[in-house]
Amino acid sequence: MSEKNGATFIEISLAFLLGAITGAALGILFAPASGAETRKKIKEEVAELTQEVKAKAEELKDKAELKISQIKEKAHSTIDHAKEKFSKAAKATHSGVSEPEEQ
Repeated sequence: MSEKNGATFIEISLAFLLGAITGAALGILFAPASGAETRKKIKEEVAELTQEVKAKAEELKDKAELKISQIKEKAHSTIDHAKEKFSKAAKATHSGVSEPEEQ
């Protein structure tokens, strides 16, 4: 079996988001601020991170749809090519076979 040599886009994105969330949480928790200010900052950070996650999810969805479309197109092309070859082979076989003679 072959081993995976690189991280996928999803793994990199998730690592980035986890780092951003961790950094934001630690920054907010250790910053000297009142409870109301801290809650406000947390709410703003969550809203910002939510937007980032939505944007990444949309990007991943678009990439997946494109890949699916490419795979479908290739599959249809392969099927059409196979049908054409089968049709040619069937015609060649049919024209090469003579009708049995009646006795």
